[in-house]
Parts: sequence; C-alpha cells; structure tokens
Amino acid sequence: MHNGRLAVLNAIDECYRRLMARIFIVISLIMCMSISCSASDVSPKTDISQMSIEDLMNIEVTSVSKKAEKLEDSSASVFVITSDDIRRTGATCIPEALRLVPGLHVAKINANRWVVACRGFSETYTNKLLVLIDGRSVYTPLFAGVYWDMQEMVMGDIDRIEIIRGPGATMWGANAVSGVINVITKSSSDTQGTYASQLYGSDVRGKSTIRYGGQLGANGTYRVYGKYLNWNDALHEDGQSAFDGWQQNKQGFRADWKLPNSGNFTLQGDFYNEQADQEAYMEPTVSIISNDQISISGSNIMAKWSQSKTPTSNTSLNLYYDYVNRVEGNIGERRRTVDLDFQNRQVLNDRHELVWGLGYRQSSCSIKQSEYVNFDITGETTQLYSAFCQDDITLSEKTKLTIGSKFEHNSYTGFEVQPNIRFLWTPQSHQTFWASISKAVRIPSLMERDSQFYWLGYTRSDGYYYVTKIYGNKNFQSEDLMAYEAGYRIQPSEKTSIDLTAYYNVYNNYRSFEIGTPQIMTSPFFYILVPLTIDNKANVNVYGWELSAKVNPNENWQLSAGYTYCRMNMIPDADCTDTLSLSNDAYYPHSQFQFRSSMDLKNNIELDIEHYLSSKFNDEYYYLPGWSRTDVRLGWKKSNTTEISLGVQNLFKSRHKEAYGTTYEVASYIGRNVYGQLSWRY
Repeated sequence: MHNGRLAVLNAIDECYRRLMARIFIVISLIMCMSISCSASDVSPKTDISQMSIEDLMNIEVTSVSKKAEKLEDSSASVFVITSDDIRRTGATCIPEALRLVPGLHVAKINANRWVVACRGFSETYTNKLLVLIDGRSVYTPLFAGVYWDMQEMVMGDIDRIEIIRGPGATMWGANAVSGVINVITKSSSDTQGTYASQLYGSDVRGKSTIRYGGQLGANGTYRVYGKYLNWNDALHEDGQSAFDGWQQNKQGFRADWKLPNSGNFTLQGDFYNEQADQEAYMEPTVSIISNDQISISGSNIMAKWSQSKTPTSNTSLNLYYDYVNRVEGNIGERRRTVDLDFQNRQVLNDRHELVWGLGYRQSSCSIKQSEYVNFDITGETTQLYSAFCQDDITLSEKTKLTIGSKFEHNSYTGFEVQPNIRFLWTPQSHQTFWASISKAVRIPSLMERDSQFYWLGYTRSDGYYYVTKIYGNKNFQSEDLMAYEAGYRIQPSEKTSIDLTAYYNVYNNYRSFEIGTPQIMTSPFFYILVPLTIDNKANVNVYGWELSAKVNPNENWQLSAGYTYCRMNMIPDADCTDTLSLSNDAYYPHSQFQFRSSMDLKNNIELDIEHYLSSKFNDEYYYLPGWSRTDVRLGWKKSNTTEISLGVQNLFKSRHKEAYGTTYEVASYIGRNVYGQLSWRY
C-alpha cells in the first residue's frame, strides 16, 4: 500500500513539474511577444560558415593567456567551437558539441552522465580537466570533476567554446592539468529581441527554450531566459529501457553596461532544479542493481567589471557566488563557493607585455552520508589563495617567448608553484612553430582524503567472493605533471589549414590504491573484504599526437577532420601494491577520428554530417568494443526569423555502448535519436 501511494504521489509531482514548466514558458512567451512589439529587430550575425579559413585562424581567443590573441598566434594546442558550429551540429548540450574537438574523448555513459577527458584518464569524474563557464569554475572539490548534467545552457547563447589541450595552470591554477574548457557566452547586446525554440526527439521528450533581450537605458542591455527539458531513458543491451531519464527547469539572466573610459560591467545568474533517475549498484557486494533518484537544485550569480583606459592596459575584477545541493542515493552534498579574481595587463614597452593577477576562493560544504559511502567529517571549509604573473617577450618580429607562473596556497597541500615557458616562431605568414614546458598540479579531493566506500565485488578462481573497500588518506598529496609539447600550424592556401601537436606528459605522485590485509566478513553473508588505501605511489607517462585539418572546397562547403593517438604507461614505485591501476592505458582510446562536412545548398537549406570513431578499451577487468557514430542534420532557414532542423544521431546503429559505468552507476546503450527542432526569433 505504501509503495502504491508513493507511486501515485510521484506521478502527481511529475505532472505538476511538467505543468509548471510549460506554464512558465507560455507566460514568458506571451510577455516577451508583448514587449517585443516596441523593440527593434536585430538581425542575426553573419554565419561563421561564410568565413574563410583565414578568418577562422584570426578568431581571437582569451583562454591561453587571459588576453585577446589570434588563434594562429597562440603558443598552445587550442581549438575553438563557434556558435555556428554548435547550431549546425544540432548539439543539445555542451558535451555533444565537444565531440568536434580532436584530442578530447567524449562518450555518453547513460541518459544523464558523460565522460569528457583529454590526453588520458577517461573516467566519469575526470579529475584533470578544468571546465569554466565565462571564467567561473564548475569543477567540484568533492570528487575533483564536473557534473555535466548541471551545466545545461541555452546553446544559442554560447558565443564560442575555447579548448586548451594540455596544461593551463599558469593562468587558471590547480586542476587545469590535462586541459581547459572555457565556455564563453554572448553579450546581452548580441541577443536582443525574442527567441524561442522547441526540440522533440526519440531521446528527448521535449526541450523548450524562451529568451528575451532588451535595453536598459542608454548604455545597458539585458536578456532573460527560461528552459525546460525532459530526457528519455537510454537502453540496455537487450533493448529494454534503462532507468536513467532526467528533467530540468532552469532560468537565468544577463545584463551588460557600457561605462565611461572604455569600461564594461556584467551581471549574470542562473537558477535550476533537476530530477534524474539512475540504476545504481547499492549493495555492499556492489553487484545488485537497484533504482536510485538524484535531486539537484542550485543557483549562481557573477559580477564582472573591466576597464581599458588605454590600448596598452586593462584591468578586470570578477566576483561570483555558487550554490548547489545535490542528493543521490549514496551521497549528498550542499556546497557554497565564493570566488574573487583580479587581473591587470600592461604593455611595458616594445618588448614586454605583462599580465598578472590575484585570486581568492572559499568553498564550504556539508555532506550527507550512507552505509555505503561515509566520511570522517560531515562538512568543511577550504580556502585557495592565488597569484600569477606572465610576461610575453617579443624577441624579434618573428619570435616570442612567454614566461610565467601561478602561485597557490590550498587548505590540503599548502603552497604550490606552477610555472611555464612557451616559445613561438612564425618564419613566414600563416606558418607557426611553438613549443612549451609546463608544470601543473591536481590537488586532492575530499573523497580522496576523508571518505570510505565500497568499490567492487567479484568472485575469484578460489570460489570465494571478494569485496573491495576504498579508504581515504589525509596525507594524500597533489598529483604533479611536467608537460612537454610542440606544435605546428600552417595555412598552405586560402582554403586549407593544418594543425599538428605532439606531447609527452610525466605524472608524479599519481594516485594509487594500496592493498591492505584482507579480512573475513560473515555479515550480511560470507565474503572477504579487501581494503584499498589511496596513496601517491605511482608515476604515469602519457604521450601522443593530435592532427586536424580544415578545407573549404568552395564558399558554400566546409570540410574538417581530426585524428588523435594517445598511449599511457604506469610505473609503480618499488613499494606500490596497486594492481588495479596498472592497466589504466585501457581506460582511454588509443585512436580517435572525427570528420565533419557542412554544406549550404540552394533555397537556404543546410546539410551537416559528422562522423566519430573511437578504438576499443581492453584490459583484464573491462572490455569495451570500438564504436562509431554518424550524425546527420538537415536545416532550413525559412526566413530571417524561422529555422527548422531535422536530424538523426547515431544514424547507422540502433544502439551502442560508449563508456564504462562507474562504481555505483550502470552504463547504458546509446540508441539512435531522431529529432526535430523549430527555432523562432523576432
């Protein structure tokens, strides 16, 4: 009887949330349409598809040096996804757009979980990749990683996504180890008027978006948005529905003002609620699957001020507050983060351009525990103090040297120094050689220092059942990386560009799981408990290369392709007892390939095709076959205000598996998704 009443209440609650989401969107649409009658119509910007290869190489990026510089002049392995790239791929979320990047491993675990990794260590909670949204870190200190389901955005509000493959610690600090992803949104002045979008598909029950932008006096603009999505369950191998669908309501705003003396001020924020299902391993045996539910709510607000009194200097100050409350079956976290960042750029003379800054971050959390995952503490407050300085030295007209370092003090490991040196040589126009040596650190997470949790259950050849349990270590230290990189860019013609990068990464103090003395347990059944203590008794060498090329056969057709190769080799210390991590080379595909074709046909019709290929994972514990997928989109710009898109993701396969599950999560099979989208702007 109790279960029946609970099911009825859950169904009523589900109907209520859907109804309120639709009421919000309808009311917002009516309000925006009434306001837009007096608003001037702003035509969308010129499509990036009409830009030449040279124009694309001249796109300015800011994530490498925290200042604007041309993509072809950056001394790092950088890739830019433009707003038009996102629109034409039909990407419904950030990870889908990141599939375009050579050198990133992007895989969908289930309907609400993703793996996004760079240059090795492809795990659900990838702990060496720093993700930023408008400079705001979304990297959680609980487990050192990113909850991708919480980073849902209005995809049309993204101006570009800048991806640094390789360390970015000198500019961005701890945890910017294997790469940096910076999602940069458009100014509210570029999103004026009304925008509405509705997406339906076999994977998506519905994704509704409404946005309105207007004026704030003579010098200000704003936008407000609301969105709702409802994602279907993925599949099991037998074609049965998995228990992993999710729903989210999200609202937000952004306002921008022009200030005297070339100043700018931005205020933006988001508010969201989310419910997700997952099949989880809930028993101490870590073998019995049960249904679990995830409840998430959160908000953030950020203020940014910048001023450029002269062309040779500028100053900026960023302040943000972030709150999140995430509860899963095994663990819950309520976290509050305050971050302050100051930066100054000065051109000292013809040879030196100095960028320096100071930062402070405080993060407080309270933890919900369970019988399967528990902590030595129920909450903590950590602090991070930082300073950085970088000098761009012009040695000659064709050569530049960059020297800098980040200095940080964190609550776990104390003082950390992360220097880098970069060299850039342009022997002739549209030809660039660069090389770099960088140090970066990945500081410990709370789970690595204070938690205890069951990890894996298995039967050995002796017939006994073994259960592993992981214990945190308060003496766990930061993982250190020394990265050696070299790259070459060339534009051999107006219609072709090629980018090649090679790297060799050396990780010291890498995380290991040290085996303790097994214990015989008799409750709730007979099994042997194998304790594993987290420590720093390993080193890892990672090496590989990344190749990408773009070709414009004509003004209406763009082709791009990328191939990457990566290998990993773990070298344990003499007293290391870890046998589970020795095969970590199998946790990242050795080879990946991407291909994309974007063509403008007659009558404002667009045809876009993407193909992705990943090699297999294979070790003594897990096997994942290599997989491929082909996505096709057909778009029709009916007018300057209306666009219709039809597409198929995973065209040639009914379903396939892209990633492992985690300790407690079951990996699903990703099915074919047929979708349609209608977008309208006025």
